[in-house]
Amino acid sequence: MKQEHNESRRQFIQKSAVLGTGILLAGPGGQRLFAQSNQAPNPAKRVASKGYAARDTSGKLSPWTFERRPVGDEDILIDIKFSGICHSDIHQLRGDWSPQKYPQVPGHEIAGVVAAVGKNVTKFKVGDHAGVGCMVDSCGTCESCKHGEGAALRQKCHGFTYGYPEKSSPTGITQGGYANNIVVKERFAISIPKTISLQDAAPLLCAGITTYSPLVRASIKKGDKVGVAGIGGLGHLAIKLAVAKGAAVYAFTTSPSKVDDIRRFGAKEVVVVDSVEKLKPYNKSLDYMISTIPVSYNVAAYASLVRPYGNYTQVGMPVKGEVTINNFAMNRNRVRYSTSLIGGIPQTQEVIEYCAENKIYPEIQLIKASEVNETMSAVAATAFTFPAILRGQMTTSAIQRKELDMEIKRVGTQASTSGPGDWFTGTVRIDPLFQANAPARAAGASVTFEPGARTAWHTHPLGQTLIVTSGVGWVQREGGPIEEIRPGDVVWFPPGLKHWHGASPTTAMTHIAIQEALDGKVVDWMEKVSDQQYRK
Repeated sequence: MKQEHNESRRQFIQKSAVLGTGILLAGPGGQRLFAQSNQAPNPAKRVASKGYAARDTSGKLSPWTFERRPVGDEDILIDIKFSGICHSDIHQLRGDWSPQKYPQVPGHEIAGVVAAVGKNVTKFKVGDHAGVGCMVDSCGTCESCKHGEGAALRQKCHGFTYGYPEKSSPTGITQGGYANNIVVKERFAISIPKTISLQDAAPLLCAGITTYSPLVRASIKKGDKVGVAGIGGLGHLAIKLAVAKGAAVYAFTTSPSKVDDIRRFGAKEVVVVDSVEKLKPYNKSLDYMISTIPVSYNVAAYASLVRPYGNYTQVGMPVKGEVTINNFAMNRNRVRYSTSLIGGIPQTQEVIEYCAENKIYPEIQLIKASEVNETMSAVAATAFTFPAILRGQMTTSAIQRKELDMEIKRVGTQASTSGPGDWFTGTVRIDPLFQANAPARAAGASVTFEPGARTAWHTHPLGQTLIVTSGVGWVQREGGPIEEIRPGDVVWFPPGLKHWHGASPTTAMTHIAIQEALDGKVVDWMEKVSDQQYRK
């Protein structure tokens, strides 16, 4: 195992924001922003929903209670757990592309759990993981639809996930994923394998398919030199996908702060473009290039990096969708310029399965509902390195005054216990420090692992913090390398991130573990870590 101690901090810092719709308030009492009923919905009735909506072209979001159409025979109802923040959300809400109808709930990177199905539904059952991307309807009869592309290729044949006129919607338009639920036709829902977490799947439903589709069309293969311009939500996934296909990736960014991360994604070279002069050494050197730049820029200067008659694809979408191309420069470089939107439902299903199988995960940062406007402003200003995601179940409950008072509970000393055999391998001693709801929602314990002892794979619904106090330990997130941890190290596991931790083979390790409870649960246990996994 490579000992890359200084790198371990980066491995556990997720860099995108996923607007997970089980969003939790940060205030005392931990009320949920949008409460969900435990009762099954009545298919004959409209579905009550709560979300965050824009009321005008300012794009500022605020809580809104509304209704969705009843669950039809071909529909499924999804309890939304995560919804990604996309640059497109900001452009649409502000009316940058066309006039909009309000109130409007954005969000088209939606991942959750099926709560109800119509009588004719065959692909999904209650409890399945499902997602919704950029479209929720199409004509179903045109040439694009017959080839599984639908809204991806025909502007007049699409039903965008929010802001699109819909007769069956009580609000008159489709409403998106910054909400606690969504009703969608079965054929526009994506099945999410349980081998990938919902929070990792969410950005793939837009950023993932938007970059995957043109890379597939370009037939990227091992040894190809691929350029990626603009390294944010779209660009970082373009790098990971191209690298997975064996390409040598050259990344072009205007942000020096992103260089280390870009290298970690697998890029062969990273070029910080503070002037077009930085591009010239790469002139005519690339087999293909994809640009995710969402603002006006010198297209020809970047396109000239591609060999003559090679392909350059623009997927970033500036204000009004307008880019300026110098035709004289393009005449000379002889590069084929094209654009791409998203991809059809079959290809969206394909990218989800491809990423799950190959353990390609987006960089994500979970945010609270109260942070959504601040986060969208940061995204608009490109202050966010990678995408953002809302999480939680949103409630509109008022905070009671008594909940603002300080409370002290005398917990006292609690007896040590051994780590249960179903959850741990080897000898583990747990010394409880405090339990959830006593009085806080957090639970804490000092945990000592004898050499070779470790946890099973597991997740925490609201994340976990480890503080190493003695010895040497190992930690690993799903799909990542084993990382060494030592006294003074603080490790943060985001909500839903599958991981394990324990002692090294030769040295015991003790850490403090702190995690919050969601509906009384602080952990979901999974399969054990085999000796082979542990030793490799």
